Amino acid sequence: MFDLKKVISGAAIAVILPSMAVAMSSNAQGANAQNQGATSGSTTQSQTATETETQTRTQVQTNNPGTGTMTQTQAETQLRERVEECSPIYEPTSTQAQTRAGQITQVAKSVVELAEEMEDQTLAEEIRTVVRSQVANFDVINQKIDNAVKRTAFAKFFIGPNYGELKVMKQTIEENKNQIREMEQVMAQIQNESEKIQLANQIITMQNLQFELQDQLGELTRGFSLFGWFNRWIRGY
Repeated sequence: MFDLKKVISGAAIAVILPSMAVAMSSNAQGANAQNQGATSGSTTQSQTATETETQTRTQVQTNNPGTGTMTQTQAETQLRERVEECSPIYEPTSTQAQTRAGQITQVAKSVVELAEEMEDQTLAEEIRTVVRSQVANFDVINQKIDNAVKRTAFAKFFIGPNYGELKVMKQTIEENKNQIREMEQVMAQIQNESEKIQLANQIITMQNLQFELQDQLGELTRGFSLFGWFNRWIRGY
């Protein structure tokens, strides 16, 4: 006999099972979406924390130069001190020496400022060392020139120029030539073309000052004197 209840019950099960499957699938997708959202949120928070830490570390380095970064004020102070280290000390009295002192002061300042901005600080330190020696030599030369020009015309007529001072001046000029060659060797190692050109311009100025010194040395040794030849021989000039 046909059982109507069993037929109805079977049909209901057939309808309910697919619906339950769909519902379970939707719940699973929702859970996955929540998990992904949570993971994404965690990653974002982690990135934010890292960025904050980096910013904090940068701020600490800026405020504390001992960690490797200088503040602008400290960098300016260092530059000023290095410029002072490379400035002439002797104040010449003769007009030519005063002009020359002003020129070498400007050259030294330009070279030191260039060295502060150079990419290769090892070469920059070599440049600073050479320019300090150049300035010290110009101090010596200007002092010797002042001493030489103080000799009276009467003294020059009898015993000639002050060959003792001029001898030191001549030797120091030779030292300057060697230092300029050192500067040229350093320049050849610089990779940055702009830096190389700037340094080349200052080297040219140094060379021109050298030519002026040699001309003045020649002027100081010229002139007639009765016993100048003997004085020159004694001084080994």
